[in-house]
Amino acid sequence: MNMKAALYERPEKVAKRGRRRKKGKRLPSPLQLAQNKKAKWIKPTLTLYGKRVKLWYQTIDALWYPSAGPRLLRIVVVRDPSGRRRDDCFFSTDLTLSPTQILELFSHRWPLEVCFRDVKQFLGFEDPQNRVAQATTRTAPLIFLVYDLVLLWHAQVGHRLAPKAALERLWYPQKRSVSFEDILRTLRNATWEERIFSDPAIDSHTRKILQPFVEWAKALT
Repeated sequence: MNMKAALYERPEKVAKRGRRRKKGKRLPSPLQLAQNKKAKWIKPTLTLYGKRVKLWYQTIDALWYPSAGPRLLRIVVVRDPSGRRRDDCFFSTDLTLSPTQILELFSHRWPLEVCFRDVKQFLGFEDPQNRVAQATTRTAPLIFLVYDLVLLWHAQVGHRLAPKAALERLWYPQKRSVSFEDILRTLRNATWEERIFSDPAIDSHTRKILQPFVEWAKALT
């Protein structure tokens, strides 16, 4: 939600002639709530993006009209006590959720964002020019199926085959885990090994000759 969003109370149910009001009294915007020096911040420790973090928050139930229409929203204004991140604001239409649940659920979106980025960048999710509905219902699920199979292969087998160099990047010294690109590279290398050296007709001398070329090809990927 925009920190300058116009928030309102629910309209009062007053029996009178004329059209019923769609919104009630104007409330402070999320920015005004954050800037209020007398505001009482709640200071929990939550698990966000896989890490335990401390944050401050305020919450309010209000209308965000006309952006969200007449639905009442639960709005959470968040502050990073370390000052590294700017104040931010999140909301949910589900009023049964607590403010901490709203924040934790929002953080779960990150794996989904990474998934869509990977299938677009590495598996050609954006490439097919489908013009009929049946093609669409086949292409997209197939690409996501391939994505799942690659991750399952890595979890069961590929992590033992991944070269140490996958984590050694001169331009990325703080890297601690493999990316989907690293997993694809490992799968590609394993596929080459299988195709070239699983042929029983290849004798040991030929294998010895081919091995340096395979290693050279791996280094280029």
